[in-house]
Amino acid sequence: MIQREILKYPSPPCLTPDLINLLTQLCFYDKKIESAQLLFVFGSNILHDEIGMKLTNLLRENKFDILLITGGIANYNDSLYENSAESELILKHIPLAEFPKIQLIMERKSKNTLENVRYANSLLNLSTIKKLPFFPTLMHPCALI
Repeated sequence: MIQREILKYPSPPCLTPDLINLLTQLCFYDKKIESAQLLFVFGSNILHDEIGMKLTNLLRENKFDILLITGGIANYNDSLYENSAESELILKHIPLAEFPKIQLIMERKSKNTLENVRYANSLLNLSTIKKLPFFPTLMHPCALI
């Protein structure tokens, strides 16, 4: 088992009302995801079926050339052990036959959010992507441009 790099229950910093508002806007960005070249999916060690269902609906409503799902085996001391990569567990809940034109890229080595991005970038140069919507594990679809 690995130790978390960030505490599960860290002490929060002192935040001003402006910082709280900014963080709220960043975390709960409510712009609808639109079609793009790539959809980036962050892995999760929970709710794989719900994530797969939401991703399936998103893929039905939009056009993406590439679906990049990240997530390795990240077993922390206080989490349920899974012997499969998070990305594989999410993929099991997406009916790929419905989306034959989407190129699927799976990242299976990462154990945290930073590694999700680093290992994904080693599979596909993310700097060449002009519009990068991402699907975080908080189940709040967000879009970054």
